[in-house]
Amino acid sequence: MHDDELDPEFIQQAADFCSYIFTNSKVKSLSGGIHVNGPRLETLVMTYVDAISSGDLPCMENAVLALAQIENSAAVQKAIAHYDQQMAQKVKLPTETLQELLDLHMASEKEASEVFMKNSFKDVGHLFQKELAIENSAAVQKAVAHYDRQMGNINASIKLAISAMNFSSKEKGTSVERQDQEEGCGPAEVPAQLAKRRDDFCKENMKASSDRCSALLKDIFYPLEEDIKQGIYSKPGGYRLLMQTMNELKKKYLQEPRKGIQSEEVLQTYLRSKESVIDAVLQTDQTLTKREKLIEVQRVKAESAEAAAKMLEEMQKKKEQMMEEEEKSYQEHVKQLTEKMEQERAQLMVEQERALALKLEVYNGITLSLKQEQALLLKEGFQNESRQLQREIENLKNNMAGSRKKCILI
Repeated sequence: MHDDELDPEFIQQAADFCSYIFTNSKVKSLSGGIHVNGPRLETLVMTYVDAISSGDLPCMENAVLALAQIENSAAVQKAIAHYDQQMAQKVKLPTETLQELLDLHMASEKEASEVFMKNSFKDVGHLFQKELAIENSAAVQKAVAHYDRQMGNINASIKLAISAMNFSSKEKGTSVERQDQEEGCGPAEVPAQLAKRRDDFCKENMKASSDRCSALLKDIFYPLEEDIKQGIYSKPGGYRLLMQTMNELKKKYLQEPRKGIQSEEVLQTYLRSKESVIDAVLQTDQTLTKREKLIEVQRVKAESAEAAAKMLEEMQKKKEQMMEEEEKSYQEHVKQLTEKMEQERAQLMVEQERALALKLEVYNGITLSLKQEQALLLKEGFQNESRQLQREIENLKNNMAGSRKKCILI
């Protein structure tokens, strides 16, 4: 029907009703002060009506819990989407240090948790909030395990390098060392959304760093590679010239900015790949005595062991940073959960006080009415009826006292 087909009186009544709702009526809310907007009201009504249609006993509490499941699942997705957005805006890979990435993750995770808190309600047992915390904790644990594996591999590298100092430079220990370092690097599956995103950022950061460092090494050491192919160093004095050139190129590489967390590891991998070439140049250099060659072999192996030890120290530092990150994340989640619970408790107290005030208002009205009726009965000589009203008044007082006690206990 068109508006002009409706009864004018009905239209006026509808307008008055809407005006009252818009100007005087308070926003409808659930227990805990949760405002019921259009989509929430639709879900509540549909759940309630479906229960009636299916022949079940309709229960508003069940409808609210069903709504909470939907809203909290959506809140988790909003939180994760916010985390993704913040990390995409703030993170520029590769980060110079692991701590830089951890700090950005921590800030984004905190904001994501706040988004969840804002959009969730009736998270019984705070299961959805804990899910976010557990997912993040799992990611941290996985990263720590990854660094533990790397540290174990580096330890093996140190042992190989030290033992090689006692043998000829023709011993082929580097290929075994490299193979050992590559083992066990595949991360385990973590079936958690936030954990997966955090882990993806860590992997992307390492890959971005490795790619940049590899590109830098290829560009910086290209002239050296060409000289080796042309046999420039296969002559008397070639070994010292080769080492001088390599040291200059290493220095140039180390001066390049934003290489990321894989800078040292990629460099050492490249240098190990050149050990056979260095050894060949050393052995063919006729200007060096046998003793000088042996000393030089020991020096190279000692430098290799020192570099591996430095990498081990860096891995230990990264592991400690990851553990500190886990503790900070845990404490932040505890803080947010505590604040959320306090807010819910305060809101519940406000609701209880408001409900009690309404009860008192009704009580006072009924009491006044009963007393007036009692006085009238006494005046007219109805003693029994008056005593019955007095008992009703006392029962009403007791009920109100019980209501107040329950409010205080809650």
